[in-house]
Amino acid sequence: MKKYNEHIESTREHSVLFQRQNLSAIRQALIEEFDNSCAYCECRLGLTSPPEIDQFYPKSQYPDKAFQLDNLLLCCSVCNRNKGNAFPLDNDGLPLLLNPRFDNFDEHLKFEKDGIATAITERGKVTIEILNLNRPALIEERKLRQLEKDFLENYSKISDTYYTIFTENIKNIRELNGFCDLTKDNVKEHLRNMLFSNVITSLETYLSDAFINTVKRDKQYLRKFVETFHNFRSEKFDLTELFKCYDKIEDKATKAMLDVIYHDLPKVKGMYSDTIGIDFPDLSVIYKAVLKRHDFVHRNGKTKDGKKHELTNKDILDLSQSTEDFVNNINDQIKKLKLPKKAADNKVLLKAGLK
Repeated sequence: MKKYNEHIESTREHSVLFQRQNLSAIRQALIEEFDNSCAYCECRLGLTSPPEIDQFYPKSQYPDKAFQLDNLLLCCSVCNRNKGNAFPLDNDGLPLLLNPRFDNFDEHLKFEKDGIATAITERGKVTIEILNLNRPALIEERKLRQLEKDFLENYSKISDTYYTIFTENIKNIRELNGFCDLTKDNVKEHLRNMLFSNVITSLETYLSDAFINTVKRDKQYLRKFVETFHNFRSEKFDLTELFKCYDKIEDKATKAMLDVIYHDLPKVKGMYSDTIGIDFPDLSVIYKAVLKRHDFVHRNGKTKDGKKHELTNKDILDLSQSTEDFVNNINDQIKKLKLPKKAADNKVLLKAGLK
């Protein structure tokens, strides 16, 4: 009994040390390990769902395991509350609940396209029931992830129609511009504002599609993007996660490229130069138009000082011509690149040293 009491007292002392001195550091380590996601349901953690630390083997039942680092998991408050002290065992005394650190969830659970989690094994069934993995919020989040996955898969298909689409848009804008004088004054003003803004939108779309398609065609460009894009510089992972990260590198790079705001011309100029060695022509005219477009979209056509922008048909034509010249310059440089017809696959990337 004395030895047991000493063990309990030691555990309590360890608990105080864990809570007061190491909690912050351990939480940060778990946030990095689990990519700021719940280890159980994989929901993203943030302001509305702050990260909590769960002891997989409950402290009340396994005091000797309670403070072992591999027993600690990052989780959301809902999963932590649902799990509580529920810890059923099989006939051999082993946990029925899946351990995110050691078990492969794909062997026990299947996530359908409608977001529903279904069990493949008894352990999967127990895990779904205890954690309530089919709660509405999780189902909706899985649906969104599936949509994103489908979108990325569709975007991975190489296409070189981005220039044709741009030229058709500019042609349509010019034709619509010719109708402005046939409309009422208030409609004329609104139509010109829309056409002016649409020229910049067409430019953004071209810059995005041209860059992504060019990068995804060539393994060296994809590698260069990953090496030079500032968002990736802070990425950290253990060697044990190397191949997991490698398998997702193209999707992650594609998502990063899609998330770029392509009217941020100085940033996009740097991306084009650093990744594929293409230099932008003079930005001054286009950049001023981008700033003016911001006023049309966010201030109903007025400056910060409340002064109204006045547009003429000539302004639309001049901008469309300047933008077309700008794009033609970039597109001519892209055409001079020796690009393969297919996107770089993982085997090619591995040979290129992208790992």
